[in-house]
Amino acid sequence: CESTCHKGPCPPCPGEGRTGCHCGKALATLTCSDPTPTCGATCDRQMPCGHRCAERCHAGECSDVPCMVMTGKVWCACRSLERSLPCHQ
Repeated sequence: CESTCHKGPCPPCPGEGRTGCHCGKALATLTCSDPTPTCGATCDRQMPCGHRCAERCHAGECSDVPCMVMTGKVWCACRSLERSLPCHQ
Protein backbone atom coordinates (compact mmCIF):
# COMPACT_ATOMS: atom_id res chain seq x y z
CA CYS A 1 0.00 0.00 0.00
CA GLU A 2 1.40 3.41 -0.97
CA SER A 3 -0.76 5.37 1.49
CA THR A 4 0.54 6.38 4.89
CA CYS A 5 -0.96 4.66 7.92
CA HIS A 6 -4.76 4.76 7.54
CA LYS A 7 -7.96 3.15 8.77
CA GLY A 8 -9.92 0.70 6.67
CA PRO A 9 -8.92 -1.17 3.55
CA CYS A 10 -6.13 0.02 1.31
CA PRO A 11 -7.08 2.01 -1.81
CA PRO A 12 -6.52 0.36 -5.18
CA CYS A 13 -2.94 0.31 -6.40
CA PRO A 14 -2.35 3.03 -9.03
CA GLY A 15 -0.39 0.57 -11.19
CA GLU A 16 -3.14 -2.06 -11.27
CA GLY A 17 -5.48 -2.56 -14.19
CA ARG A 18 -5.22 -2.77 -17.95
CA THR A 19 -2.16 -1.23 -19.47
CA GLY A 20 -0.38 -1.31 -22.81
CA CYS A 21 2.85 -3.10 -23.60
CA HIS A 22 5.96 -1.03 -24.34
CA CYS A 23 5.06 -0.46 -28.01
CA GLY A 24 1.35 0.11 -27.25
CA LYS A 25 -0.01 -2.64 -29.53
CA ALA A 26 -1.30 -5.04 -26.84
CA LEU A 27 -3.17 -4.65 -23.57
CA ALA A 28 -2.64 -6.72 -20.42
CA THR A 29 -4.19 -6.75 -16.96
CA LEU A 30 -1.51 -6.15 -14.35
CA THR A 31 -1.19 -6.22 -10.59
CA CYS A 32 0.99 -3.70 -8.79
CA SER A 33 4.05 -5.93 -8.82
CA ASP A 34 3.82 -6.98 -12.50
CA PRO A 35 6.37 -5.42 -14.88
CA THR A 36 5.15 -3.78 -18.08
CA PRO A 37 4.85 -6.62 -20.60
CA THR A 38 6.42 -6.96 -24.02
CA CYS A 39 4.12 -8.33 -26.73
CA GLY A 40 6.67 -9.73 -29.19
CA ALA A 41 5.41 -7.61 -32.10
CA THR A 42 7.65 -5.26 -34.08
CA CYS A 43 7.94 -1.97 -32.16
CA ASP A 44 7.36 0.28 -35.21
CA ARG A 45 7.63 3.54 -33.20
CA GLN A 46 9.33 6.42 -35.00
CA MET A 47 13.02 6.74 -34.17
CA PRO A 48 14.87 10.07 -33.85
CA CYS A 49 16.35 9.54 -37.35
CA GLY A 50 12.82 9.37 -38.82
CA HIS A 51 12.83 5.64 -39.63
CA ARG A 52 10.54 3.14 -37.88
CA CYS A 53 11.99 0.93 -35.13
CA ALA A 54 12.36 -2.65 -36.41
CA GLU A 55 13.13 -4.21 -33.01
CA ARG A 56 10.64 -6.37 -31.12
CA CYS A 57 8.54 -4.61 -28.45
CA HIS A 58 11.07 -3.23 -25.96
CA ALA A 59 11.43 -1.06 -22.89
CA GLY A 60 13.16 2.28 -23.17
CA GLU A 61 13.50 4.74 -26.00
CA CYS A 62 14.01 3.67 -29.59
CA SER A 63 17.05 5.96 -29.66
CA ASP A 64 18.77 3.29 -27.50
CA VAL A 65 18.45 0.87 -30.45
CA PRO A 66 20.72 1.48 -33.48
CA CYS A 67 18.78 2.08 -36.71
CA MET A 68 19.67 -0.62 -39.24
CA VAL A 69 17.85 0.81 -42.28
CA MET A 70 20.31 0.79 -45.18
CA THR A 71 20.61 4.40 -46.30
CA GLY A 72 23.86 4.92 -48.14
CA LYS A 73 26.73 3.36 -50.00
CA VAL A 74 30.42 3.92 -49.45
CA TRP A 75 33.31 3.02 -51.73
CA CYS A 76 36.67 1.84 -50.42
CA ALA A 77 39.69 4.05 -51.17
CA CYS A 78 40.64 2.11 -54.34
CA ARG A 79 37.00 2.24 -55.55
CA SER A 80 36.93 -1.51 -56.15
CA LEU A 81 34.48 -2.33 -53.36
CA GLU A 82 31.15 -0.74 -52.56
CA ARG A 83 29.47 -1.27 -49.19
CA SER A 84 25.97 -0.40 -47.97
CA LEU A 85 25.78 1.33 -44.60
CA PRO A 86 23.00 1.30 -42.02
CA CYS A 87 21.53 4.64 -40.96
CA HIS A 88 23.38 4.75 -37.60
CA GLN A 89 26.80 4.67 -39.31
